[in-house]
Amino acid sequence: MHLYTIEEQWPPDDCFGGESCNLQPMVTIYDDTTSAIAVGFQGDVYAEVLESPTGFERLRINNGTVPASAVETAVEVYGGMARFKTLGLQGAGSYRLQYYARRRSRAGQLMDVATAEGASFVVRPGEPFELAFSVHPGSATGGLPLRPQPVLHIVDRGGNRLSSVGDDGSLVLARLAKPAGRKAGNATTAAAHPKHAAANFDPEKVFLRGTTTVRVVAGAATFTDLYINEVCFSWPATTLESIRTAHFTIHPLSS
Repeated sequence: MHLYTIEEQWPPDDCFGGESCNLQPMVTIYDDTTSAIAVGFQGDVYAEVLESPTGFERLRINNGTVPASAVETAVEVYGGMARFKTLGLQGAGSYRLQYYARRRSRAGQLMDVATAEGASFVVRPGEPFELAFSVHPGSATGGLPLRPQPVLHIVDRGGNRLSSVGDDGSLVLARLAKPAGRKAGNATTAAAHPKHAAANFDPEKVFLRGTTTVRVVAGAATFTDLYINEVCFSWPATTLESIRTAHFTIHPLSS
């Protein structure tokens, strides 16, 4: 079997959480027989994470898409070189990649023929992208504070918390998504409190109360006294995700 060696010419660089690295890695393939670049090599090179901050991070492609397997990161080899295009990672920290070269056999199948370890590189926190819960709002009796109270952080596309963002006077406004309805109570409860029966539920009379606008401190918005005026209404779990992207928004202090 013909033998090859692959080397990382340069690692990814200028990388930010959740985004494709601005400088993509390149790998060169050498022919072990001649020690020259294998310009006639037919195949591809794919990559996966070798070292990462937690050991569980995976490479992403196209600004955040998780490939089903490492081979989906593969790029064709041209003139003995493989230049990646859209690799990126979510979490900030230090990483190393592992590369695999595959050659096409006479039968048309791709087989791994060489591997190489890359140099260390750093993924840095990116630009503010959205607000994400670090503490989700809990349940409570109508009129009493939610327990726990929600805490939100400004994060980049990779979900990295940006602790130095928002301290210039940014505010976070909390709004209540429309409740889906009231949980049905038992007959005794409904008879004693007819206005709280499921059939009498009026979502237009349900409001979020308390301090609904808070200042961002160290990238976090911490609410302390939010409550909902009505009792026994149903707040579906799916509402939490919609609140994350649509119902908690950042407003500059000057607006």
